[in-house]
Amino acid sequence: MSDYEWLDIYRQADDEQDISKLHQRVMDAESAIFARMQRLSEGPQSEIDVQTETLAMRSALNGLLRIKTERLGWPSLGLEDAPGETAP
Repeated sequence: MSDYEWLDIYRQADDEQDISKLHQRVMDAESAIFARMQRLSEGPQSEIDVQTETLAMRSALNGLLRIKTERLGWPSLGLEDAPGETAP
């Protein structure tokens, strides 16, 4: 298990091979990331830790967008990753 609960949920979506389950996995990952973002905004956290986790969440969200367009066939938004960003 990773340090970030949302990351394990993201990885389940990324690893899902059954297309009939993939959409729900993506939605679960997005929900977990959103909930974590809310918790980070509510409490005192180390600024470095928040920045590190926020970068990881941003990268995961880019990965989820890639899953949606490449594997689920959603239309592309025409956005590309920022330089140096890769999925966790």
